[in-house]
Amino acid sequence: MPTTGLYPQAERANDEGVAREEMSMDTKKTIMVVDDNPDIITIVKTILEGRGFTVFSASSGPELLEMLPNHKSDLIILDIMMPEMDGLEVLTRLKGKTETATVPVILLTAKVQYEDVLGGYKLGADYYITKPFTSTQLVNGINLLLGEGKPQQ
Repeated sequence: MPTTGLYPQAERANDEGVAREEMSMDTKKTIMVVDDNPDIITIVKTILEGRGFTVFSASSGPELLEMLPNHKSDLIILDIMMPEMDGLEVLTRLKGKTETATVPVILLTAKVQYEDVLGGYKLGADYYITKPFTSTQLVNGINLLLGEGKPQQ
């Protein structure tokens, strides 16, 4: 597939994923991506769909909370800095509900200060990735939380 140059990392990840054996439908994991930046959603979806994941997306916390009853997720990737309801408030609500309390959450954010990272973990985040990120960081974090395969180099 020729690259457009806009998201070469994501396109390479998709090429690699297409070459791999597809996961069977009964073992395919579902990931929800929540970010107010449509470019981030596109990049993450391209990387993960290329690795055989089913990916749904929401552009805000309220949209995620509305979608969850109909879209069971094995893992949620959540931005912190969003309008309406920030990711930390969303995380608090997810961990406070019986239906979503055990769903692993990766915070994917530009907030890089130690206090921000620690605050995310204190509220129940399972993993923290800072932007900019690589496809390897993202996939390794997901695999770690879902118990899938070996870390990628």
